Amino acid sequence: MPYALSADRKNQILTELGKLKTYQTLFFVAGYLDDPAVSSTAAKSAMYIALPSVTTTAGMYGQNVREILSRALARISGPESEYDRENDSQYLENMPADEGFVSMFNGKDLAGGRDLLKIHCPCKNETGRTGEETG
Repeated sequence: MPYALSADRKNQILTELGKLKTYQTLFFVAGYLDDPAVSSTAAKSAMYIALPSVTTTAGMYGQNVREILSRALARISGPESEYDRENDSQYLENMPADEGFVSMFNGKDLAGGRDLLKIHCPCKNETGRTGEETG
């Protein structure tokens, strides 16, 4: 958010991001949990992203999600904050113990992704064979 120069603008952006239920959005929002000017908004957005919506029964889970929601729990404030904290706490207690989201890549380059292409990509490689033939 390099162009959001004020806390009000950052809060508006974080509020809108709370409507995008993706892991990438959750990790981005988590980066603002330690910024005192926007931490409460970031916490609520993280909660909205990770917890199940009204129309679904499954939310996000895993160690990364657990850590983010635990950090967010202490930063939730404002109207209905008691309800939000209770909702967050209850979800953390009942969250599946599975590993959840695991990144396929190391975050620096595409290492690790080539093996997936061999298995799933019917595209021809440099030898003229498909990934399924080489897998």
